[in-house]
Amino acid sequence: MPLQSLPEPKNGASLVLAELRRITAHHRQLADLIGDLDAIRLLTPHEVYSLSANEIVESGSLTASVKTGVRYLIEANGNVVAAAEIKTDSSGDAVSLARINGGFFVGATAAALQRLEQADLVRAQSYKWCLLLVPSIYFVALWLRPVSHHAELIYPLANLGEIQSGRLYQIDELFALLRPIAGKRISAFAKLNTPKGRPPRHPPSR
Repeated sequence: MPLQSLPEPKNGASLVLAELRRITAHHRQLADLIGDLDAIRLLTPHEVYSLSANEIVESGSLTASVKTGVRYLIEANGNVVAAAEIKTDSSGDAVSLARINGGFFVGATAAALQRLEQADLVRAQSYKWCLLLVPSIYFVALWLRPVSHHAELIYPLANLGEIQSGRLYQIDELFALLRPIAGKRISAFAKLNTPKGRPPRHPPSR
């Protein structure tokens, strides 16, 4: 079955378009990237969740992840060239623009969606998808959340240690690989930020 994304947030598309017009008026690089604003398409709004290295080590699950916004893919001339993330209120309505960015993970998101739509395991069930970030270790993935009673799946967008992009992971399998990476990040941060005689500080949540 097709992957399901988030229903359109109220005023989401209009907010993104208005902000794009404002920003591209004085940001030449973004204007050149996106081109004619009247010809772009805003695709597949999806939730963005963030998880810290500490939460990976301590919880071992995705229950501690925090929703940070809703993201749109921006298509221009038939290609996905950028993404725009907005903040929403408690009712799910759009309230402000958080960021606009391009780069590897934008194109990787679009390519991953195309591949997953053809994957037998995904086609056999119904999943809602969102973006999962662990910023402190540069981990980015698609998080597939089943509509019915099936296992959650994670699809990394880039290699990280023994984690391979382009394959689906069960949550337990993924966390077994993420935990030592997150642990090293925490230790490295503690060493950099601990003067002699003081207890270590925790790394930032994201």
